[in-house]
Amino acid sequence: MQDFDIKNKRFRYERKFVVPYLETAEVEQLIANNSYFFREAFPERTNNNIYFDTIDEVSYFDNVLGNADRVKIRIRWYGELEKVENPVLELKIRRGLVGAKLSYPLVPFTLDTSLEEMQQVFAKSNLPDWLMETLKTQRFAIVNNYKRRYYISACGRYRITLDSDLAYWGIFNQSQIHLTKKITDDHLILELKYAVWEQDAAEVTTQFPFRMTKSSKYVTAFSYFKLE
Repeated sequence: MQDFDIKNKRFRYERKFVVPYLETAEVEQLIANNSYFFREAFPERTNNNIYFDTIDEVSYFDNVLGNADRVKIRIRWYGELEKVENPVLELKIRRGLVGAKLSYPLVPFTLDTSLEEMQQVFAKSNLPDWLMETLKTQRFAIVNNYKRRYYISACGRYRITLDSDLAYWGIFNQSQIHLTKKITDDHLILELKYAVWEQDAAEVTTQFPFRMTKSSKYVTAFSYFKLE
């Protein structure tokens, strides 16, 4: 990871809540009733992701072991799963309790791609040399998608996302993406995002009747497919 690529990035807190026992409408009502007056900031859309990891699964173990400095690599696009339009390569960077994201637009590709073809996509997308070297060590790990709703507080300092209808496909270390075995998850995931200097986030979170928890969609999928 190149320091010059992240030194000007704004790190933020991302607090996650896994909600296993409420319906979507109930959680939406809790968000609407929060005293910070959250409103919908963007229409609901489907998020699709391809997660990468090394052959010895460094990203997974960094997360499980709680390593303070870690990076997760994925490709994200919106809309139809099989229709990869406007894909973006994202590096999710963790530094202790805060995180940031580096984003790089990619040229379009088909979902049933191979690692060799994916390297060609990277090469055509004018990625930095250091990133191209990093990507040579990566393998396909997980494909997932889910519906996401977006909210922002009246003061503009806090954002919430609400994820539902989660689905996962495991493709660990394979050289070609084949979406075969699918696992779904009926939990909801609420995430509160805010700048590192905000001091009253607890006033937002204590109004929700569920606990903050460590949650990673990649680790969740790993547990489904690798530990079954």
